[in-house]
Amino acid sequence: MRHALIAPAAWAAGALLGAALAGCIADPPTITPAPPTPDLRARVTPDAGTATFRMEPSNTEIGLGFERFAFRLFNATGGEITDAAVTTIFYTINEAAQETVRKASGEALYFGGDLPTGGRWVVYTEFDASGPWSLDVTAVLPTGETGLASANVNVAGRTDTPYPGRPVPDGDTPSLADGVALSDLTTDPDPDERLYAMSVADAVATKLPTVVLFASPAHCADQGCAATLRALREVAAQYQGRMNFIHIESRDPSDPAQLSAAAKAWGLRVDPWTFFFDARGFVAGRIEGPVGADELKLMADRTLKGR
Repeated sequence: MRHALIAPAAWAAGALLGAALAGCIADPPTITPAPPTPDLRARVTPDAGTATFRMEPSNTEIGLGFERFAFRLFNATGGEITDAAVTTIFYTINEAAQETVRKASGEALYFGGDLPTGGRWVVYTEFDASGPWSLDVTAVLPTGETGLASANVNVAGRTDTPYPGRPVPDGDTPSLADGVALSDLTTDPDPDERLYAMSVADAVATKLPTVVLFASPAHCADQGCAATLRALREVAAQYQGRMNFIHIESRDPSDPAQLSAAAKAWGLRVDPWTFFFDARGFVAGRIEGPVGADELKLMADRTLKGR
């Protein structure tokens, strides 16, 4: 049974990731509304012998609506966990009533292990209330060891960065169509001109879904921007004619320590950011941070389906 934008839970991690890598149309890993519990304040109660793991959320912001939540996971000795069966439960926190209500649960998948910045555990879910949330993550390692990690996060009622359901921000972005030289549009040493052929406004006018990446391959603090742009070029070549793909420099060319004017106009504070717009020009999804081709394809397919 579907709930708004949420796809069914209980997908096998290996099957879903295999489908993604094979280029098949699939949904992103999602968390569905959790089943009712006798005590809505109930949290995960670890069994005897359950280790204490540590979770490190990667999001700098979470807004209302369909969001990607990413995190790193570490075992009791500080080693990073990249291979495990990981389940996640989200809760809202009513501080006045001192009540924690279970909201959603499901599997997390590990994406981006081949990225230079390392991979992340990833889930997508619908955040339907602003304010404090918490989550419990249970990981079962291949050795059989089980551990529990918890974290608190805040969901903003609105964010400066475009969030799901919001239209393309005001103001246009530079493109080759405006007569701007390719070398002034990107620091990519091997640019694909198709990523700079049109502005975001022109792309929306085509009535095709559009993917917009803010990244600066030459100036980001690590190689995450360059790797994400390489992934975007790969995906754009496969989806050409069905979607528009645009790369915008996230750093100011005259002062690379600062974000570019376009990035600031979109409310960005970090890079890279990837936005998926539906055919009407509204945000259908977004990804903060480095991302590989497999996850880009999942979100591109979802956007094409009109979800």
